[in-house]
Amino acid sequence: MKKIYILSIIGCLAFTACDQDIDIWDSETLDYSGRFLFEFKDAPDKDQGYSMDKEIQLFNTSNNVANEIWIDDIYHEIPFKSKFFLEGDASSFKSKTTDFNQLTDNEYSFEFPSDNPETADDREEIPQYYLRCYINEGKIIPGGATTIGGNQADSIYIKLTLYNGTVYFKSAFIPEDERTDPSVAYKWEIDKVTTELDENDPDMKATKTYILSGHRYTGYPEDVYE
Repeated sequence: MKKIYILSIIGCLAFTACDQDIDIWDSETLDYSGRFLFEFKDAPDKDQGYSMDKEIQLFNTSNNVANEIWIDDIYHEIPFKSKFFLEGDASSFKSKTTDFNQLTDNEYSFEFPSDNPETADDREEIPQYYLRCYINEGKIIPGGATTIGGNQADSIYIKLTLYNGTVYFKSAFIPEDERTDPSVAYKWEIDKVTTELDENDPDMKATKTYILSGHRYTGYPEDVYE
């Protein structure tokens, strides 16, 4: 009788653990989500000899709604980490808008001024690359790729355009009880982000487009790129 009781407890625990796993993976963007190895090329599709040893991760936002995802270039190869609002589905998708003012900030691109502001009226502007981005077209095809180790994996293709521009900063007062350094009374905060370009930088164009292609991470040792 004791053995039956113990087994019942174990069964309940196992069932609970399974339930918890289901809750964790309950995502409205499951068809997009996952780790992908990729290479990237300038568009149009020019062979630049990049190896497929970079990684992006796709995952749902805190809202957990369909066609709203984060894409994180986790090793900062391009670099970008942005929230995307898509139309279509995982088999064929693109951003809902290309309007700079409606896109979200690229979290890896913002560089703040090196020195703290000294007065409440201080202003600073810094031209910067890859401030915001959108997807021209993308697709994830189940079983659409053969890995370097000969395994089948989901393929991914994304044509990504990134905007360059200028970030304007303004001085913000720091209350005394929030200061990490008592002598620093002001900090920089973003005032606005624009598509204005640096006239002194001939290489700074309005946009830059890349083609990302690759496959879902398998975890198999034979699929590791050296």
